[in-house]
Amino acid sequence: MTDPDGPRCARCGAPLLAGVPAGLCTRCLPSHAQGNQKNWADAEARFNLGRLLAAQGKVEEAIAEYLAAAELQPELAEARSDLGNLLSAQRKWQEAVEAYREAIEIKPDEAPFHYELGLILMKQGKRAEAIAAFREAHAMPDPAPTSPGLSSGHCPSPAISPGPLHRRAAISKSSRPTPGLRRPLTPSG
Repeated sequence: MTDPDGPRCARCGAPLLAGVPAGLCTRCLPSHAQGNQKNWADAEARFNLGRLLAAQGKVEEAIAEYLAAAELQPELAEARSDLGNLLSAQRKWQEAVEAYREAIEIKPDEAPFHYELGLILMKQGKRAEAIAAFREAHAMPDPAPTSPGLSSGHCPSPAISPGPLHRRAAISKSSRPTPGLRRPLTPSG
């Protein structure tokens, strides 16, 4: 049942069913959902292209693709974090901080976003803010383990040398001494 004086569809102006919050009618909603799926697909394509361009060292083109992906899909926090990596590599500290803060606003539970923000803040000499960002990262639970070679969502751009967090993860367990095991004694000369 519709109320002729009630809320109307934002797209076509048709009356909405009584009790349905203002928005889109049942006729326009499916096409709106398809549009959102297209935006996600376009945003992911632009994001992936940005990563490829960054890997090829085409930083300015990669930045443009990350910005386009973020505009198409505002919830794509990874586009902002990768943008922050590129801006940081170019020593554009304030822009990198803004990119990471936007990523954190979208996904506040991503420890790498807080960690990278802390690194950039340290480079700016903002020690107190950096410490706060590091504490945020440290307070978060460890992410679920992933298979070797798979990303857990955050991936620094290959055109940039990985930061300490990523280098630490790259150290294989075999290169670390195992607690409780002693190395065999060798006869001294």
